[in-house]
Amino acid sequence: MSILIIEDDDGVRDSLAAILRDEGHLVEAVGNGSEAMARLQRRPLPTLILLDLMMPGMDGIDFRQRQLGDAELRKIPVVIISARPDVARQAARLHVDAFLRKPMSFEELIHVVQNRAITEVGAPE
Repeated sequence: MSILIIEDDDGVRDSLAAILRDEGHLVEAVGNGSEAMARLQRRPLPTLILLDLMMPGMDGIDFRQRQLGDAELRKIPVVIISARPDVARQAARLHVDAFLRKPMSFEELIHVVQNRAITEVGAPE
C-alpha cells in the first residue's frame, strides 16, 4: 500500500513513516496540506492518506475540504491522526474512513492501516 502522511511535527511524521515502511508500505510524508495538494498533482496517487488536523498553513480540515471537492482525490481513503479532543466529531463531519487519537500505539496504527488494506482489496470494482 502507498501511504501519504500529512503531519507537521517532524518527530511524529518520521516515526509514522518508519513504522509503516517497516511494515512494507511505500510511504511519502509532507508537513502540511499545501504540500500534500502539490504532491497529489503527481502520479501515482497514494492508496491511503494519514491526516493530521492541526497544522500551520493549510490545516487538515482545509485539506480534506479541498480533497472532497476533487472527483479523483476524494476516492483516496483518509485516516485522521489528531490530538484534538473533538477528533471523533471532526472525523464524522469530514467523512473520513477512520481516526486515531494521538498519542496512538504502534498496534492501533497498524490495525487501522491493515483494516484499510483489507477493505481496499476486498472492495468491489
